[in-house]
Amino acid sequence: IQSRPVSITLPTSGIVFVESIHAGDFQMPPRTDPFHKVLYVVHGTISYTEAGRPPELVPGGSLLIVPAGVRHQIGDERASTLFLLCFRPAFLKDDPELPRLWSELTSRPRRSIAVPRPTQTQIESAWRRAMLERLQSRPGAMTTVRMLAAGILVTLVRMPATDGPSDPMTRVTAVAREIEETFYDAWS
Repeated sequence: IQSRPVSITLPTSGIVFVESIHAGDFQMPPRTDPFHKVLYVVHGTISYTEAGRPPELVPGGSLLIVPAGVRHQIGDERASTLFLLCFRPAFLKDDPELPRLWSELTSRPRRSIAVPRPTQTQIESAWRRAMLERLQSRPGAMTTVRMLAAGILVTLVRMPATDGPSDPMTRVTAVAREIEETFYDAWS
């Protein structure tokens, strides 16, 4: 259980997936990283502050998009578990669409993104698979990790933008759209 920030060292591939379990008193001092971060709050609630933006409370089932070079601070509001995806800016050059996807994510008015329940399961599964691939030295492990990182960015950009609670018909329409786009995934 963490009460200090996880030390992130990017491997030669430039991408790492990490899990950080917080004790509830976690408070990260302001920092600036040379890599991009996507933080997924699995459980709990964190606060996020960044110069020039209003502070955000980020509950479980939400993501944070933190571009490289941005001074930011994270603290626990409630004991939390985070999944972190950290990658060098060079990763975005691996595919011609990745810079556009990242630009769409970073140009949103808020750094946090609420993730619908079915997509949460999909994202958590991809994160766990990427962490497992990192621990095992199987053929194609880094290709799989890059694919999973790119897939998470695609998933985030394709999610409908929401600004809080919506009416029942809007939620039903969103679920119907998600089923249409992910009919091949297992649904409960």
